[in-house]
Amino acid sequence: MQGGQCRRIKVPNLTYKGDNIMTYDKNIPDFALQPAKESEETEEFDPSPYDRLLNLHSQEQTEEPDPDLQHHTVRDYVFPSFSGVEDIGRKSEKIEIPEEMIMGEQRPEPIEIEKADTAYEEKPEAKPDMLYEEAETVNLENSQAEAESTETAEAANVEGPEEITEVAAEPEPEPEPETIQVISRPEYDLELEKELETKAEPIEPTEPAKPAMAAPQAAAPNSEAAVIVPTAGALVTNELKMTDIREKPETKVYIEEDILVPDTKEDLASILSMTGKASLADSEIRVGQLSQDSVKVTGEIELHTLYIPENYIGEHHIISIQSRLPFKTEWNVSAEPQSRLVIKPTIESIDYTVINERKFRAKLTVRLAMREYANVEMQVFQGIKGEKLQLLKEKIQMTHVSERKSDVMEINETLALKDSQPKPERILKYDVDIVENHKQITEDKAVVNATIYCNVLYLGNTNDVEAMSLEESGAPKLSPQLFQGKTEFTQFIPIANPAEGSKIDFNYNDLTVHIKEPDPEESSENAFALEGNVETTIEIYKNLEREIVTDIYHRSKDVICDKVELEAMSLGGSGVTEAAVREIINVPEKYGEVKRVIYIYGNIKNSKSFLEQNKNIVEGTIDITLLCLPEDEKKAAFRLNKEVPFRGAMEIPMGRGDTKANSEIAIKELWFDRINAKQIEVNANLFISSSVYGQDKYEVIQNVCFVEAKDEAGRKPGMVVYITKNGDTLWNIAKKYRTTMEMITEINELAADQTLQPGLKLLIVK
Repeated sequence: MQGGQCRRIKVPNLTYKGDNIMTYDKNIPDFALQPAKESEETEEFDPSPYDRLLNLHSQEQTEEPDPDLQHHTVRDYVFPSFSGVEDIGRKSEKIEIPEEMIMGEQRPEPIEIEKADTAYEEKPEAKPDMLYEEAETVNLENSQAEAESTETAEAANVEGPEEITEVAAEPEPEPEPETIQVISRPEYDLELEKELETKAEPIEPTEPAKPAMAAPQAAAPNSEAAVIVPTAGALVTNELKMTDIREKPETKVYIEEDILVPDTKEDLASILSMTGKASLADSEIRVGQLSQDSVKVTGEIELHTLYIPENYIGEHHIISIQSRLPFKTEWNVSAEPQSRLVIKPTIESIDYTVINERKFRAKLTVRLAMREYANVEMQVFQGIKGEKLQLLKEKIQMTHVSERKSDVMEINETLALKDSQPKPERILKYDVDIVENHKQITEDKAVVNATIYCNVLYLGNTNDVEAMSLEESGAPKLSPQLFQGKTEFTQFIPIANPAEGSKIDFNYNDLTVHIKEPDPEESSENAFALEGNVETTIEIYKNLEREIVTDIYHRSKDVICDKVELEAMSLGGSGVTEAAVREIINVPEKYGEVKRVIYIYGNIKNSKSFLEQNKNIVEGTIDITLLCLPEDEKKAAFRLNKEVPFRGAMEIPMGRGDTKANSEIAIKELWFDRINAKQIEVNANLFISSSVYGQDKYEVIQNVCFVEAKDEAGRKPGMVVYITKNGDTLWNIAKKYRTTMEMITEINELAADQTLQPGLKLLIVK
């Protein structure tokens, strides 16, 4: 003992929690109180560990108790955990129990506690974290009592048991307690202290108690708002102005209308055919200053219906009805401000039902396709003057619609009939199609050559005496006839920009066909007149290449910026091809034998384009309809339908990104040959124009600013060993550690375009 001084400790209920549990109990077993054999090597007791444990080693023998420490209590000690540390070179240290603590006549031997010199060896059966659940005050007696206790304890120095349940001490008057500072106290420790204080009587201290101080902590992160420094005056930008083409999702309009047979027409028995042509009030819509979420579309269907009357008297007895069906719809489609929307209608299907002899119902499906021509204007960020920024750049290709012009050409053509064809008396129906033949684009003009194809069903008066039969009135009978004619036209459209690609569209809803009036000054001829206007629209494409910045950082400054999405189309290429169709149609038995075919028309259905091995493949079906007269004159005319598949292919350079193909198909020629009375061969030539383009989206840097903030506490390492994982790139790693890709590749001897495999160790130097 130091200075022969012994401290007396009152520990009535002391419990250690953990795997190694010690409990002081009043009922101490006899074997635990027997004196142990003396150690061969007598080792003098060193109380310093005990003093360090209770933080009392600063008390000297001659010192008086510190008045600041009086009336303070010590509760609930938490010993530090030494988990995972090896115990090496343990020594035994004996702790003496004062005489006053021993109940009864028999005194226990001193308790032995192992002391580690430098390191600790982990024992699975014991945990060093122990908690005194109910600790009483530590009392300091006068030095004389401590000396007597020390002499008594030394005389009975024995090795104590591993576990002691409880030791009770005689009650003594408690002087003013001494407070021992606790270094670390967990939350459950404080809750236990509050619970004990509610049970114990409060002690009024002479002076305010000093709170227990925890170990100093690192400074909290800076919570002050960052200062944003704009760099507008120092920004280096390039202006980007272009017109982008965006294909919008299609929509469909369903039309159902009841049509009455005019009073001047005969009663209806059956419908022979029904065809239509769709037109819009405004096929091109300009968007205003604000964006739109919907577009109002209005239009009408010009419907041609041929029917057989109830009192059918012959092949000429076919009646025609022309109707106009208006429609309108609200199309939920988004549109950018100041953009142009071009809408193209197509009749997808026509169905009909006869309600009675004076009414029938028509059901039509109209498909609406839209292209948006959006004006894109933005400043593309390139850098900041006087700042060494790390920039991630990417070269992008965009197709710009440099010019879109329309030109109207007036058509006034005469379509002469063959000499073998009868003179036309009345037109029942007709169809007109325009197909592009070729185009040539120079620096100042575009030359477009196209052909107009006409199919006309009319009632003609024949001069053949054998085929002529007079009615009671003496008028000749009329016979339905088919006329197929065509005419070419060439159009010159001035342009201001050279083209790297182009697209042609025709609008010919104004074209009409009628019987040409005879000229008194000229010899009469059998002919039809084709009159009206053709509006030809040409789009001039120009490819642009720009270098944009997609990411940015500074090696020593914090940078913030906005990222704006740029959507752009890149044209891969375009091309044209033709597809031939040939099919034999068999006549059903119910119609008997075919005398002749009086009309033929076709409609493209279910077309699609896809890319396969650097080729654009176009597939679909052509729905061919034949109107026929039977050999039996008592039977009425009938209709034959046949869907014939077609396929075309062309080599076109591919676009970038999400590559798509856009194809337009037109029926160039359609004709038939009567093989025999039960078989008819049909032939068609299709003109296919396709363009392949890619649609990409890019994130463009804008509004770059620096952020001034206080330096974070702590020092950052200058060198780091980084292990790569899936998805890592040189740029992302360099940005994370604020270095450069060049330094990473040079230090680690990597290629600039090398792909980083997972698990690769990289030395990063700032």
